Amino acid sequence: MAEIWQWNTSTTAERIRSGDISAREVADAHLARLDEVNPLLNAVTNDVRESAIAREAELDESFSASGPAGALHGVPVTIKENIDVEGQVTPNGMLANAEVVAPADSPLVSHFKNAGAVIIGRTNTPEMSYRWHTDNPLRGQTHNPWS
Repeated sequence: MAEIWQWNTSTTAERIRSGDISAREVADAHLARLDEVNPLLNAVTNDVRESAIAREAELDESFSASGPAGALHGVPVTIKENIDVEGQVTPNGMLANAEVVAPADSPLVSHFKNAGAVIIGRTNTPEMSYRWHTDNPLRGQTHNPWS
């Protein structure tokens, strides 16, 4: 059987909805994998595990009382640093934007949150999201896990 962090979105959501596993257990598996591989990859540049764990706990509690919060209830996601997440920096790989804080969620992030997904981290992006590989002066290069 595949590791929890290897499950696709549909499987993850179904296993949480069925009660086979809690949202917190899924988050813990993903965060453990992040801790294992991110030092080599530099893919996740902003680890927001504290807020993710708190949100997963809320979702587990609400699930017991009223069922899933949405189709992605408890599914962990990462959001690139070129997409606004309220209260977090959105530097888009640029030194000039290193401290630009998003005043509101982008529509994509709002949809994810409304569906019950939980942001566990922000991921690196090419400077201005302009190149095919991820490298920028603010966060550095993201390495390919398959090479």
